[in-house]
Amino acid sequence: MSDFPRLWMTDICTELNKAGLEMPKEKGGGKWDIAKFQNSIEFMKEYVTLDSGIYEYINSKGLMNRGQCPITGEKIGTAYLYQILGRKVYISERGQEMAKEWDRQEHIRVFGKEPMSQEQKEIAYENFKKERPKMPIVYWLFIIVGIIYLIKKCS
Repeated sequence: MSDFPRLWMTDICTELNKAGLEMPKEKGGGKWDIAKFQNSIEFMKEYVTLDSGIYEYINSKGLMNRGQCPITGEKIGTAYLYQILGRKVYISERGQEMAKEWDRQEHIRVFGKEPMSQEQKEIAYENFKKERPKMPIVYWLFIIVGIIYLIKKCS
């Protein structure tokens, strides 16, 4: 693996420290330090892109997307990316696979089980649609009374 992921994280931490921004409390607060992160995937997904202010600041400094994958260090284009709320970090295909595996492992760590497959999600959604309660009669009565009130008010 390349040294680029460490360099990428170090450059971002240096810039955030220079700007006087502190680490999140769940990471111990204080100065930004790459030693406090498991890897560049956690750093990218949970700390750099999740906060729009940090992302915009780092991106404006040209430190976010630098032509190399922040996970693997490979040279990249724009074919693969991690994106949240319009904030983009371009990664390699292998970096994308590694990030998906990291997500799976985090899901198991947090919830104690494998995440649902796409097929399981679709089945669960269909079951939800079948089982969700219909609009209770009370809501319909409120709507009807509201319409009657508006008709009388407008006439």
